[in-house]
Amino acid sequence: MIATEAAMDFHQKNLECERDDVYLPSPEEIRELCAEIQAGWTEAERARRARGQAGRQRTVPVSAKRFARLVLDRNHRDGWAA
Repeated sequence: MIATEAAMDFHQKNLECERDDVYLPSPEEIRELCAEIQAGWTEAERARRARGQAGRQRTVPVSAKRFARLVLDRNHRDGWAA
């Protein structure tokens, strides 16, 4: 927990130096929102997450060229393209 708080302090100080329009929720705000989200879980969902099967994702091999194209397409779609 101490390492996490130190890391958060470090990143928060860096973000404050670079940007002042970034919202960083407090640990208490994060806990409250997590509790609110988890309140809507079914017992089956809670059991599935407890087993560590929350976000089963499969790994798909992608070439560097294809990956770059995917990133550029996404950035363009989201308005991040230069």
